[in-house]
Amino acid sequence: MRQLILLAVVLIASCSATTPSTQQYLLRSDAAIQNTVQGESDVIGIGIIKVAHYIDNLGLALETPDGAVRIARDYQWAEPLEDSLRVFFSRELSAETGRPMRTQRNGGIDWKKRIDIRIDELHGTAKGEAQLVAYWAIFDIDQQIIISENEFSQTVALDSDGYTALVVAHKKLLRALSSAIAKTL
Repeated sequence: MRQLILLAVVLIASCSATTPSTQQYLLRSDAAIQNTVQGESDVIGIGIIKVAHYIDNLGLALETPDGAVRIARDYQWAEPLEDSLRVFFSRELSAETGRPMRTQRNGGIDWKKRIDIRIDELHGTAKGEAQLVAYWAIFDIDQQIIISENEFSQTVALDSDGYTALVVAHKKLLRALSSAIAKTL
């Protein structure tokens, strides 16, 4: 009988425990949408966007002091990072260059240049920073050649503790990467 009462108490306690709520973050650019229609020679497309496997999921990534990476279960991107990055870069680059950026995944027939981007690191660090390591290449579609290959590595301190501050820092880093890409166009 005692075991039955103990089991009932445990079941009631487990049912009343609150589960943490999941926080989801949108990765969106604050840049204004460019509606300017440029000539055919100005058409630039966002091509391949690849992200490292450890960040290719919804949970935000944190590096621990011992170098391990932990993926947050309750703090997530609201959509796949590849999709968010495509829209983010399109808007940021369009604002930086004054040119519309195309975002078709398989390339457009009117593209003159294509930007491919690879994100190798995008995570919080044990020192309270956000880190971004990325590479990009610009292709001339007509000549079928790589015009430039570039790399970017930067960290920024978080303004405060928490995942919201990490997301804000990620956006700062991604804006800085967009500016660097725009300068190579």
